[in-house]
Amino acid sequence: MAQHRLAFPETYVSPDGAEFSIRPARPDDREAFRAFFEKLPPRDRLYFQEDLTAPGALDRWANAVEAGRATILLALHEDRVVAQVGVLRRLYGWTRHVGYMQTLVLTEYRGRGIATKLVRRSIELAVQMGLDKVVAEVLTDQRRERKILEAHGFKKEAILQDHATDQEGRKRNVVILSNQVYELWRRMEDLIIDKEFEVIP
Repeated sequence: MAQHRLAFPETYVSPDGAEFSIRPARPDDREAFRAFFEKLPPRDRLYFQEDLTAPGALDRWANAVEAGRATILLALHEDRVVAQVGVLRRLYGWTRHVGYMQTLVLTEYRGRGIATKLVRRSIELAVQMGLDKVVAEVLTDQRRERKILEAHGFKKEAILQDHATDQEGRKRNVVILSNQVYELWRRMEDLIIDKEFEVIP
């Protein structure tokens, strides 16, 4: 299947006319990424494996980016990080063919199609990385996030009972969504969905 190489930075103009720059994260983005992390609601911060304000956490984040364990696309508005999508991977082991997708958008920038744009680009990057499968996790009440993933062909694979603990210490169910990226890429090419993005409120 023919593939094209993505060119960054890429400009995305939202339906309300705001202009965003999309590009891969670099190790020297650590301070800008920390500012983004600090502006996320407490619930969204729990998507990360550690608190990025803790000593040494940003160094580990930068090392993962540099080593290729984390491929992260940033959306910037006026030089400020306002959204990210990460494709995390293991470089060795049984699941080295699987990418784990994580998409986060600052609250005030939601509903502008940014997450849809980032998910699309991250899938293309997953293909270029040679991954076979992409997996995403959402809480059962995250309907908007799930709708965006399902619009790109993700399907429910499992529900894990009491698998997440929220900021108040309550146990929550997690929905596992997955797709084979080569099949997904073929479907997206057929639909030519890159011409116009549906903004999911």
